[in-house]
Amino acid sequence: MPCVTHPRGFTDANVAWDDVIDNDPCAKKALTSVGGVDVTAESLCRFHWQLAHGIYALKGAIVTEP
Repeated sequence: MPCVTHPRGFTDANVAWDDVIDNDPCAKKALTSVGGVDVTAESLCRFHWQLAHGIYALKGAIVTEP
């Protein structure tokens, strides 16, 4: 399942959002587990998971969906 988070620039007030051009949502593969903890419920890719939890939360084995 692709990442459900909107990509950067989604709330940009200067440029109108266009779903076709801006490829919403980010569509990268979501993480399934980080450090042995199941994170599939969040449906976030590695980049958006880092934004939500911080770079230092990425410890241990990182598994993405196939």
